[in-house]
Amino acid sequence: MKIWKRLAAAALAAAMVMTALPMTAFAATSISSIKLDIDSNISSGDSDSDVEVSTHSDSAHYEVSDVEVTNEPSGEWKDSSRPKLKVTITADDDYKFSSISKSDVTLYGSDGTVTSVKKSDDDLIVSITLDRLEDSDDDDDDDDDDYELDVSEAAWDESMGRAVWDGAADAKKYELRLYRGGAQIASVTTTNEYYNFGSYFTSAGNYQYQVRAVHGSSNKGSWESSEYFYADSATASYILTNYGNASNASSSSSGSGPS
Repeated sequence: MKIWKRLAAAALAAAMVMTALPMTAFAATSISSIKLDIDSNISSGDSDSDVEVSTHSDSAHYEVSDVEVTNEPSGEWKDSSRPKLKVTITADDDYKFSSISKSDVTLYGSDGTVTSVKKSDDDLIVSITLDRLEDSDDDDDDDDDDYELDVSEAAWDESMGRAVWDGAADAKKYELRLYRGGAQIASVTTTNEYYNFGSYFTSAGNYQYQVRAVHGSSNKGSWESSEYFYADSATASYILTNYGNASNASSSSSGSGPS
């Protein structure tokens, strides 16, 4: 009888341990802000693009795992060049990234602007546009029109019909055109670097959008096109039903394409 009591007590203790394990094994502390110390040695006239980027943090809960210069010139860097960086940040064990926006990333060292922040699996991808390599001494008024308005990586979040892209450093807003089957069905403007097109998925078809950055009425970038996203009837109906009312703060729409 005593043996059975001891076995029962042991089994109960083991069950309590197994119940407690998931509560601690999967707990992760959220990271809500990022600090990057950028050390760039790119200079006007250089033909290489060696860049060093390191994290600036009192507690090392994340690290820079990769840095890519995405706009390397075919020849030399010019005075007006603004190097673009794609920085991949990896969280340490037991830490994870929360909903981090551009305003949550602080830059030190070389001056630059955070143009977009997005998650990729467990990593965080931060896109940065550095300041011009060298301010021109030319007092020509045309220099005031030299804005960085290149948009890149126009893509779809196919789960909800949302357009996402890497923004431009000098953009004040973005113009978008939405097409289905080659016909334009919407024209919208937003200050965000995404747009929820869920309300336009009213039928099956090949969906594509174009986006360009706008600094002012006379300063607009080139149109960047997304890949085609084919939504069958079931997919279109799901997106319309679940994301047709998704928020697009600071946005407007019209029935005709932008000029």
